[in-house]
Amino acid sequence: MIATLALETEAAPAPMRRPTPVAVLHAWHAAALRGLGPANDGTPRCGWYKRRLVRGGVFVPARIWMVQDICPETGELLSDEALRCEVNGFSADPEEA
Repeated sequence: MIATLALETEAAPAPMRRPTPVAVLHAWHAAALRGLGPANDGTPRCGWYKRRLVRGGVFVPARIWMVQDICPETGELLSDEALRCEVNGFSADPEEA
């Protein structure tokens, strides 16, 4: 009875958390460059962009990328993936850029 109780209370190992492959992260951007998708649907996606900081101003570079903390031994994600953004060399919020 005690052995069965111990087995029932042991938690099953959590499934391995795999990072999103780079090809998947950039698939939307590549399709948009080929004209196969909308240029901007309002959702931040990994890729390289240009934007104006003021109306009528010059275009400045912008990029959005995914930060992935990956264990070098197992390839498992150690923390949640997070989008980061940079506009004209400065950090920005991916939702607002």
